[in-house]
Amino acid sequence: MGQGEQNHRGHSEEDSARMVSRVRDGERPRSIGCLSRLPKAERTLTVPITSHRKIVGQVLVLCKRFLLKVAWRILGNEVVQREERLLSVLEEHRLFIQELEHAVHRIERLQSSGVCGAQPLVPQSTFLQPYREKLRGDESLIVSMSRGYVDFFVGHEPVLDLGCGRGTFLELLKEEKIDSYGVDTDHQAVKRCKDRRLRAEVGDAPAHLRGLARETLGGIFCSHILEHLSGDQIEDILMLSYNRLKPGGRILVETPDPSSLLVLSTDFYKDPTHLRPLHSEGLKSLMEVVGFENVTCRGTWPFSPEDRLPAAPPDAPGYMKQLIDRLNGHLCQYRSYVVTAVKPN
Repeated sequence: MGQGEQNHRGHSEEDSARMVSRVRDGERPRSIGCLSRLPKAERTLTVPITSHRKIVGQVLVLCKRFLLKVAWRILGNEVVQREERLLSVLEEHRLFIQELEHAVHRIERLQSSGVCGAQPLVPQSTFLQPYREKLRGDESLIVSMSRGYVDFFVGHEPVLDLGCGRGTFLELLKEEKIDSYGVDTDHQAVKRCKDRRLRAEVGDAPAHLRGLARETLGGIFCSHILEHLSGDQIEDILMLSYNRLKPGGRILVETPDPSSLLVLSTDFYKDPTHLRPLHSEGLKSLMEVVGFENVTCRGTWPFSPEDRLPAAPPDAPGYMKQLIDRLNGHLCQYRSYVVTAVKPN
């Protein structure tokens, strides 16, 4: 084997390794898909076609140009189709590698903790189902509080409800004839949705978003999900949501409000699956970093008057009234808050 052939082979192996690395990291190789993005007017050869014959030269030139156009239509379309098939295969391999790495990491953690291979006596979804139903509260109250979110998604379809639960918000969207469906890890909750003739499927939120094509969703509703996730998972969901939303698409995120101390001391840790609270300013900043615009935040589910400190008596000093108002603001302002945002056009 000659030196030049060895160098060429070495460069090819290095290029292939770099391409696999880029695909593994989710980067699309620059040389892939460039042909399919060209306008039809630019899908022609720029080599000038001429002839030295004076009499039949113009006829030959026209014939050559015609044959080149025919050849391009036959071969060019085939190249584009092969590129698209190659892109689809690369995307499938990238998702498979990510899932495989996640599974390996999980197995390693289980092995290090000494519980690898242990199986729970009762599936978690079944074991916690009655308790979760109790924590969700009265559905009529949830309906009345959630109805105001429906208008935010009018004209932005389809809407994906991440963690749809028993389908309360899906039902509201259906009443307004807004195309929507939900995803939840709880098999029983998904079954209840289907019993109510709502579109829902069992699945993990980040994995489901990864399986969707880019810019296919009009809206994403994510209510009381992020507090169950790790920091990396929250970033994944927000970035995937941004990529899967169409330009102008909308997202609404609701989560417990840790700025109310009663939420931290009573509500939040009643649910053993809660990992960490998210401050509204932190979540708002994170969504802006991802790329969302028109990011707004407002409190929801205010505490009842019974939860607040009683008002100061009429003859109390003025500072006492101010002190009580400030304490009520820190103790029990809102149980939750909502962040809404739009993907720029």
